[in-house]
Amino acid sequence: MKDEDRATSIKQQEAVRRADIIRRYVGLARPTEADAERAAASLGLTVRRLHMLALSWRTHGTTSMRLGELRHDARARDEAVAAAEGPLELDAIREAHRVEVARRVRVIGRYLRTGTSDRATADVFAAEYGTGYNTFRRAVTAWMISRDPAKLPGVAALSAAPKRTRSLDPGIEAMLADAIADLGPDATGTAIQRRLVQLCNAAGLERPSLSVVYDRLLKARSGADRRKVDLAICIDHVAVEPMAEGDASGPVTLTLLFGASSGTVYEHRLDVEPPSALSAAIVTEHYLRRGGRGGGAALLEIEAPPGDEWDALLGLLEDAGVAMETSAPRSLRSSKLAFATFGNRLGELGLQRINARMLRGWNRTGRICPHLRRTVSDAVARHNGDQPTGNGPPIVDAASSIGLADRLAEFGRSFSKPQTEP
Repeated sequence: MKDEDRATSIKQQEAVRRADIIRRYVGLARPTEADAERAAASLGLTVRRLHMLALSWRTHGTTSMRLGELRHDARARDEAVAAAEGPLELDAIREAHRVEVARRVRVIGRYLRTGTSDRATADVFAAEYGTGYNTFRRAVTAWMISRDPAKLPGVAALSAAPKRTRSLDPGIEAMLADAIADLGPDATGTAIQRRLVQLCNAAGLERPSLSVVYDRLLKARSGADRRKVDLAICIDHVAVEPMAEGDASGPVTLTLLFGASSGTVYEHRLDVEPPSALSAAIVTEHYLRRGGRGGGAALLEIEAPPGDEWDALLGLLEDAGVAMETSAPRSLRSSKLAFATFGNRLGELGLQRINARMLRGWNRTGRICPHLRRTVSDAVARHNGDQPTGNGPPIVDAASSIGLADRLAEFGRSFSKPQTEP
């Protein structure tokens, strides 16, 4: 046997031995401290590390929680991204926490889509996720293994299973609300409890447990405005249904330009035509002319199917110095960017994915009635709340923005315009 084969065989045998120890330990109904110490010694680990491996086994059926190994599996990463951006199964999560859990999954999906593994990028996404670096790494790994929102770190406590809810003294409840308001919903549960202990001690009241604090904190996060600084700007297309007789006789395209992190819709446009490079160029031109906040240029994420018109638009943006990320392979993929951010609703407006079958049968006749335009504009305004439309991060430096806007306007004149809003 070759040395390499012998080393591989030894490694496999050791993996089987270690997995068997974990399996037997997890199988104990009520493991004692002595049981834990024996199992940990057999593995050459601390008891704390043993408990982490046991938790991994109970949750995922494996002890493989090494993100580095998974990250190099491009297929696993792509599948995890697709799962994060698609419909989520949240029935196992209590309804009050579903928005927060879905938000966490979307953050993981966007992190995996970057394809990077450097600490600086992970720290940025960990801050948006709402945890430290190590917890975020565990969350990413758990998602890549299970693709189940209920198996993310900390989410098991949010199970939809009936639980006894401990009521608090009204005074303590008010102090807890004050502590969350003072530190903000992005603070850790430990930090909130530390502040609450100070308040309770001063008032001579008994402090609640960390689990109670964390439960109230998650409820605050679910209802909070959690908009973040956008590191990327997305352009995507969805379909909306006509709303009155005499309106367009088929689906209407809604082109959205929005922040990947904040979800703020900075520009939108309605067309009776299928998604096109022209509509993407127009919303980008309007965004540039509004002017964005200062700071570094954001990445532009855009779905660009094959075609001369799309190739021309991508070439124009690239020549202007816009940093872009496009789908690979380049094709419209069920409005995945929009659905990853908004789901199937934008305020009260229902959204539909655009798929190949819809594109083949697209009806190009009709018009867009004023009522639908107002409905869409109102839905965008309600969704954005107090966020200033068009005031997102730049995609090119200030000196290049007007020149690029003029080139996009010229691009629009190079192609025949569909029947759209002015």
